[in-house]
Amino acid sequence: MQLIKYLVKLLYVIVMRTEFDNPKNDSREDVDDLKNEGEPPLDFPQIGKDKPLLYYPDAIYTGAGMHRGRYYKKGYPEGAVIHFHAGRNNPKNLKNYLKKKGYGVIIIDREGKVWQDSSLDQWQPHAGTSRWGDLKSLNSKFVGIEVMSSGMLKRKGDKYYTWFKKEIPKEEVRYAAHNANIAAGYYHTFTQAQEETLIRLLLWLHKNNPSIFKIQNVCGHDECGMPLGRKTDPGGSLSMPMPELRNILREMV
Repeated sequence: MQLIKYLVKLLYVIVMRTEFDNPKNDSREDVDDLKNEGEPPLDFPQIGKDKPLLYYPDAIYTGAGMHRGRYYKKGYPEGAVIHFHAGRNNPKNLKNYLKKKGYGVIIIDREGKVWQDSSLDQWQPHAGTSRWGDLKSLNSKFVGIEVMSSGMLKRKGDKYYTWFKKEIPKEEVRYAAHNANIAAGYYHTFTQAQEETLIRLLLWLHKNNPSIFKIQNVCGHDECGMPLGRKTDPGGSLSMPMPELRNILREMV
């Protein structure tokens, strides 16, 4: 509970941004103030002692996964690719759709719950043609994390619509100017619960196997999908550019 309170306090200074290139929205001083209050307590979900756990302890497990005999070369993901799913808000349907298509990811639903089927020693397609630094073909190296959001939106007058023509309430819409990985446009925002869960999950993935999973290998699909510009997720659905998320994770490790 102490960790959750810390995350809520930390994210409070960043979640409500509307434009990332506005100097008035710079929260670095606020984040530094929080860091000066001391390190967060390590009351994370259980981690492996003798060997890493292969399922996130707080996850909803719904089946036997999608095992096809494909194992990470190092036995565990070296990093993570953050996605939005650009669809409707139904995690069971999303899970079944991805399984049917042969894709595999960890899902974070709109309430911040984690859904996991495949174990963390098995890789599944999710990133397509991709590169991060010297690492290529990230499907077999990084785990995919699908945060449920309708993604980029189209504005019509004073209303905002998904590609499947569903109207999104204004309070769930953020305009993001171009910044780092973010393409300018209107986005269906991740919820505060989703962002808290995302940070908690990423920290757990690292602490569960720190010699393999590296914080510097947490990237957005819009940062690693090749050619660059092919993908827009997570873009402005996340309340900060990806480089800032990595900085926050480093500060909290």
